[in-house]
Order: sequence, then C-alpha cells, then structure tokens
Amino acid sequence: MAAVEAAADAAKKLAKELFTKLPKRAQQAGGLPGVLFAQRSETQGRWHGPVLPARTAAKIRKEVLVSGREWPWEPERGIMRGYANPPKGHKRDKERDARWEIIKKKMEAMPKTILDFRASKVDKAKSEQEGILEKLLLTPSQVRKKRRKAGGAAR
Repeated sequence: MAAVEAAADAAKKLAKELFTKLPKRAQQAGGLPGVLFAQRSETQGRWHGPVLPARTAAKIRKEVLVSGREWPWEPERGIMRGYANPPKGHKRDKERDARWEIIKKKMEAMPKTILDFRASKVDKAKSEQEGILEKLLLTPSQVRKKRRKAGGAAR
C-alpha cells in the first residue's frame, strides 16, 4: 500500500515539474495527463484530443526516461491493438496435426502401394505388347470378340 502511495506521489511530483515547462496553452488545459493524452469531458461525455501533439509528448517522455526517472503513464503492453482476442489464424495451422496423422498412416502403407504400382506397370506393359501383336495379326472384329470373351470392354 505504501509503495502505491509513493508511486502516486512521485507521479504527481514529476507532473508538477514537467507542467511548469509546458507552453501556456498546455498549462491552461489542466494537469499533465490531460495535456498529453485524450480526455473525456465529464460534463458532456465527449472526447477531446490532447493539447500537445504526440511528437511533443514523446519528446517529454524521452527526456524523463533519459533523466533516469520512470514514466508513470506508460501504456500497458502485451495486448494486440484493436483486438480483445487474438486473430483466428489460418486453417492450415489448425489442421496441421490431423494432417500429419493421415500422412503417417499413408506412409506406413507406402511399401505395399509401391509394389502394387510396379506390378500394375508390368501388367500394363505386357498388355500393350499383346495389344501391338493383336493389331498386327488380328482384324478389328477378332480383337473385339477376344475382349468380350475375356470380360474387358472394347476400345
């Protein structure tokens, strides 16, 4: 409790010291926070901008920090501007774990898939060789009859 009171006293002392160095129009606006930051009017409820420009307020803040004192009106950090909650992110990031599980399962079945693929290539090459021989030696009607007997569709 005493530390909070000491910090408040230090802030008031700093404000009073800085307040005397401000231009006249800034001194007429009230206390230092009212000069540096936007304030809401208590009577009308409207917001009024700061009396001093942001660049001047930053310069005053920098002078205080360089002199080794603490700036009591430091804004809170850690919350993203304009967001009460962080953005949703990307769908690919959300589904990454499930996708890796699918990939692992498919990779386990990959040796069998490769063997099946190679066997189908060999079968296809044999059938193409037979197809060439059929084209050379048989008539188109004989080729169709042969395919019907084998259960395949005619080309």
